[in-house]
Formats: sequence, C-alpha cells, structure tokens
Amino acid sequence: MSFNIKFEDFVKTYSEKYHSAVSYPKILEEYKLNKDISRISQLFKIPYQTLWKWVNHKTIPVPFAEYSKIKKEFSEDDINNLAIVVGYIFGDGGILNNGRVHYCNTEKFLTDEFISSMNKVFSAKPFVREEADITRVKYSALIGRSIWCIFGKFSFGTDTKIITPQIKNMPLSWKSNMLQSFFNDDGSVPKYGVVSIKQKLKPLIVFIKETLLELGIKSIIIEDKGQWLLRVCGYKNLLMFRDKVNFSEGYRKRQQLDDLIRSIKKPHFVMKDKILELLKEVPRTRKELSELLNMNPAVVYGHLHGWKRKTRKSNLGLVDLGLARAEKVGRMNVYSATGA
Repeated sequence: MSFNIKFEDFVKTYSEKYHSAVSYPKILEEYKLNKDISRISQLFKIPYQTLWKWVNHKTIPVPFAEYSKIKKEFSEDDINNLAIVVGYIFGDGGILNNGRVHYCNTEKFLTDEFISSMNKVFSAKPFVREEADITRVKYSALIGRSIWCIFGKFSFGTDTKIITPQIKNMPLSWKSNMLQSFFNDDGSVPKYGVVSIKQKLKPLIVFIKETLLELGIKSIIIEDKGQWLLRVCGYKNLLMFRDKVNFSEGYRKRQQLDDLIRSIKKPHFVMKDKILELLKEVPRTRKELSELLNMNPAVVYGHLHGWKRKTRKSNLGLVDLGLARAEKVGRMNVYSATGA
C-alpha cells in the first residue's frame, strides 16, 4: 500500500488558473525540438507570452517549482501513520483552501500524537503555538497538498469535510486506525454506558457507522440539537469496539472504556452464548436450563424469547434471532440450537 505522487495529480490541487502548468515539462521538451513558440502555443492552447517566459526561464510555474520540494514517495508505514493524521483532521483539524494543515486541541495527548504521526511521515517542523488552554499546530501548504494527492480533498476549508472515494476505498485496517484518532478527538465514553461521537456533518457520521458495521460493530445514529450523534451500545459491541478500534494507548478515554466494560454485570450476549452452548449439547427445557445456569426461569425465558418494553425498543431472544428453536413436547417447550 505504497503511493507515489505524480506531477499531474499535484497540479490538480491548485486552482484552475494553474492547471496549464501540467504541460510545462512537455513544453520544454517540445521547445528543444522545435523552437517555434507560436506553434507550441497553438498546440498546448497556452498564451504566447506565458510560453515565452517559460522556455526562456524567466518564470517557472508555481506547481512545478513546489513539486520539487514535496515528499513524493510514501511507504506502507507512511500511509498507515497518515490514517492517524486523517482522523485528527476530521476531528478538530482541517486543511485550508491553500493546502495549509492545522490542528488544535485542549488536550496535550492529542496534539502530541498528531505531531508524532506527522513527524513519522514528513520531515518538516510544525509551527506550534501554546495558548492558555489550547495548543495550535500548523504545517505548510505543501504538506496539505501532498495529503490531498493521496486521499483527495477530504478537507478544504470550514465545514467542507467529506468522505472521498480514496478514503472510502482504503483497506478496513487503515479505516479502523483512522477511526481511532477520530474517536480520540470527538468521541466520548459517557457515564450512561456507551461510546459516542457527535458531528455536524451527517455524511461523516454515516461513514463512521458503515465502517464500524464492516468491523462487526453495531451502532445507532440520532439527531441531537442540530447535530448527529452516533452511539455504540451493548456489551458485545463495546467489546468489539475495544478490540478493533479503541482509543489510543495511554489516553484517558481508553481507561474509561475499560472501566465501563468491567462495570457491566452479566451481559446478555454472554449469557445467550452459554445457553446456546448448552442447547448444542442436547435439547433442553427452560427448567433444565435455569437449573444448570442457577438462574431465574423468567430470565432464561427472556433470553430465549426476548423482553418487551414500552418505553424503548424490545430485545430479541434467541428464538426470534433464529439461533434457537422451540418445539412443543406435551405441555412444555423443548429448545435446541438451530445449528446443532
């Protein structure tokens, strides 16, 4: 998963008035073979005066001059480190229309990780400004344009962050790493027992939900005061989030997630798994299951047939989920696993 930046792609990161520079190398070659500037002007549809300055080395197109200064070859490790960078840019960072990269946060852990990830890829030093309660980080426009060449213009001004085809087509492991820094920045672990992240732009929150689902993690999206809130709920989904995305090692939110998972008593899916294992051995009645599990028969019934709730969505049981089946034998139901 390495990447090389081509000159023609780099030119496209500039405004349209610079796009003619893409022909600059070919024009110099053409001029060496045939010094007729008028013919070259007609061939490339570029004004005579502009060509005269180029071939006589009076001026050099800005994109061409700057292309010589950028990092062009990116290794697999570079691309993986940029997953962290892209996630932070989606959070409290951004790339301006001129390509300048910026990031700010009140938490030093996050700005340090952003700078560390950038330093692993680019040799340029950032401009860092420490304020009373926030750290601001900036990088040159050449770095932003380089990032655009790899991932498309996923950020190009205020509230203009989008999911580009390049990002959508990245490997799932890359997107998982990108989500980690995104959640580091904008995610939280509220006291009511979920992992959540809020965004103003709905396409971003939908992309997060879809990527989490690719990882096997279910989540819900609700509208919240003009913004979009995504929540990862339930013990199984929280475990999978911890194992496949998580927050960065050493970050306080990672510890909060660990504490949350440990605090959940008798998670439903764990008990469902135990019931399924017993049913795979041999069909059993609800009474037999409750005795083996030392559990109230009513709770076992809930795991088998679900819990109906008036105020929120009902939970489905193993039978409704198609994982177990019930067969009437006399006056009792006998349950068995569908895969047994």
